[in-house]
Order: sequence, then structure tokens, then C-alpha cells
Amino acid sequence: MAQHPNPVLLYHPDGYRVARQDLKGRHSAGEAFLTAFLEQAKDADIYGLCLEKGGAEHFAETIKAFGRGLKPNPVSRTDIGILRKQAVLNLPVPGIAEEARTRSFLGDRAYALCGVTHTICSRVALDSVADIPVAPVMPWDALICTSQAVQDAVSGVLAATEEDLRERIGATTFTRPMLPIIPLGVHAKRFTRKEVDRAR
Repeated sequence: MAQHPNPVLLYHPDGYRVARQDLKGRHSAGEAFLTAFLEQAKDADIYGLCLEKGGAEHFAETIKAFGRGLKPNPVSRTDIGILRKQAVLNLPVPGIAEEARTRSFLGDRAYALCGVTHTICSRVALDSVADIPVAPVMPWDALICTSQAVQDAVSGVLAATEEDLRERIGATTFTRPMLPIIPLGVHAKRFTRKEVDRAR
């Protein structure tokens, strides 16, 4: 096993492509994350869980185009050994509850899940957070919050859902994932001051 194993990336082209007409913040954040990840990867083997048609080909092209001699390794749900070996599945979305149910068929300790909250305004995002208390999410899983405000909101949704379960069915025990605050990064070199551009 590599000394610094890379997590498996849940790879969907939509989450990382910025050359588009309907560009949103999550696309930009996804592309920035992937760029930083590939720049800092200590192991040349890059793994992508590709579920969409054509996803494996797009993943391979993206990794090869980045350079650095990185080796793309598209994987599927049946590549259980790789998921176990790499130990973490990184999700570009907050939906760790849904993935936790899929993982449970292999055992909750098969690998850890790490999601991120690009937004908590949409109903889909809020529902995915509210789903955590009733899913087999483990304390070694994580949902990255991009600010203190996001962490407060996520904690509030979890608390409200847990209270509802206490009142309705007498639930007493809940497992929460880690909720680390990691602000979205900025590639400073992309914002280098250029007097010619400024004058124009």
C-alpha cells in the first residue's frame, strides 16, 4: 500500500467541469478542489468511482491532461478491494447518508465517507443532512462545512431531526459524523495582479 493513499473520488463530470453555460458555485468549487488535490497528491494512482455512462473515460482524460505523471484508475461499485484499501470515499456533495446505506452491505468499517456542503439552501441539500440521523453514518465519517454559519445550520438541522425522532418513536441514541470547518480554497496564482489587464 502507498505511504500516502489517495481517497477514492466519487467522480461525475458535472461536478468538476467549468466550461459551461450554466456555471454555478459548486462547479467552480469542484474544479478548484480537484486541481488542488491533483497538485498535492503524493501517490501517482488516482482513483475515481465513476457511476455515469462515459464517466470513466472523462475521468481518465481529466487526470491524464493534468500531467504530473498521474495514473487514472476508474473504479466501479464492484471494486470493493480498492475501496477498502484506499479507506476513504470523497463525495463532492453532502449526501453521506445515501452512501452510508450502500456501504453498509460491506460493513460500516469498510471505508470512511467524506462529503462537503457547497450549499445548504436547496431542499435536496437540507434533506440529505436531515437524513443522517436515520442512516448508518459512523463517527469516522465527515461532512465538511465551509464556514461556521454552515456548521451551525447543519447542526441545527441534525438537532431538529433528532428531537423529532425522540418525540415520535422514543429514539435515544444518535451518531453524528465529524463536522470540520474547512473554507473553500482559492488558487492565488489565478488572481495575480497584472497591470496590463488592469489598465485595459
